[in-house]
Amino acid sequence: MTKRRNRGISRSALTVVVGCAIVVLAAAGITYIWSANKVVDATAVLAAAEESLEEKQAAERVAANQAATREREREAQEQQDSYWASVGYSKATDGLYYRFRSEGEYSCGTWNCAVVDLSTAANGGCPSGAYVEAALMVGGTAIGMTNGVAAAMANNSSASVLLQDAYGTAESFEIRKINCY
Repeated sequence: MTKRRNRGISRSALTVVVGCAIVVLAAAGITYIWSANKVVDATAVLAAAEESLEEKQAAERVAANQAATREREREAQEQQDSYWASVGYSKATDGLYYRFRSEGEYSCGTWNCAVVDLSTAANGGCPSGAYVEAALMVGGTAIGMTNGVAAAMANNSSASVLLQDAYGTAESFEIRKINCY
């Protein structure tokens, strides 16, 4: 009788090898799925970052446009103020200017008075009228106050306000407040 040699792997060894192979394949599959999810996650993160960058750039463009608009408005306001100053008016508020009328252009009667001319610019207007308040001055001291109201003024229109010193003691009038209602 001849003895056969067992050239193969025993059943228990084969079971261990197959089990290890299954574990290795399972780990490889999990690693693949994990890495695929990371690629998907990285793609989503990249897309979100690109969208965020686009939003930031759009916000920067809006801010730059707003800054440019404010600069143009400031320059236009300076030109308007310069024009009104050249014709003898002072700025009360944006779009509203005033000047004291020369004494020869009006008469007061028995009371000391002053006339204030108001003019509105194209971007101005006082649709409900304007309020003018002045201090009654003696030297550099305010001894009282007076006020007056102008009728409604549209853009590019004018009105006059009479300020009176009922006591006849003031030497001059000093504007303290002018505003639209």
